Amino acid sequence: MNISKNKLIYIIFILLFIFILVFSNNFVIYFTGKKSPKEIDINTLTFNSNVSLAVDFYNVYNNMTEDVAINGWAFCETEDSNENKTISVLLRGDKKTYSVKTDLISRNLQDSFPDYKIYGTNHGYGTEFSTLILPNGIYEVLLYDYENESNSGIGRTGRKLIKNKDGIKEYMPQIRDDIDIELDLSNISSSIKNSVSILEFNEDEFLLRGWAFIENETCDLQNVFLGIQESGSDEIDFYDTVSFGRKDTADYFSNDLYYNCGFDTYVRKDKLVAGKKYNIYIIIEKQGNLYYGMPINYSA
Repeated sequence: MNISKNKLIYIIFILLFIFILVFSNNFVIYFTGKKSPKEIDINTLTFNSNVSLAVDFYNVYNNMTEDVAINGWAFCETEDSNENKTISVLLRGDKKTYSVKTDLISRNLQDSFPDYKIYGTNHGYGTEFSTLILPNGIYEVLLYDYENESNSGIGRTGRKLIKNKDGIKEYMPQIRDDIDIELDLSNISSSIKNSVSILEFNEDEFLLRGWAFIENETCDLQNVFLGIQESGSDEIDFYDTVSFGRKDTADYFSNDLYYNCGFDTYVRKDKLVAGKKYNIYIIIEKQGNLYYGMPINYSA
């Protein structure tokens, strides 16, 4: 009888240990009182307006709860009441998207943007949240601004996070060995419009900044990749990017669908060697489909 009790106690102890191990992150978040992202279906959100935004403060903390803090301002133009306005941070991964509601802060922006239709002053946002429960992966940091039923949209901040066994940190766009795209030059899309500038960033890297869109399609959730190929070589290096708003491009083409067409990435200088020629491919991914135009010829 005593042996059976001991076995029962042992089994209960093991089950309790497994339970705590599995749900340890949830316990930590609960007892620290930290905000935590909630999984959402991004396709259920309404995008019908462009979001003007700024990130005034952004920090990723190397602490026990792997916190991220962000604040700034955001708005969609509207002439209707926005008494129920919300601004949320969205963390958009390859497979899942997570949302954190921010605290609204009074911010009068009308004087700064006299030509915009800005309702009220609830345009500042701020939040700090734990990323402890996030699965490993790369996440784009978006803002979802809901003004009212008539006006809401996605804002692209130009920032990404990476979560792995070492915790959470800011992710810089870079060469990606895990990207394998087969470019078929017989399948060039004539509806792609793009441009890229190569700028000095530091002594080791160039900043490649540009814009890309598919004619008459929204850029809100598109992903942009760059392929760089030395002339005469069969090898192509692929780079991911971060995306951000380009009002100048949308205004130039007189189409608000192109607002979120901006992109940045960083390329090591030994990948664009002076005196050599390169083909630069700009590739747009939307809902699993790839679109690209003729390569841009570049002489380093």
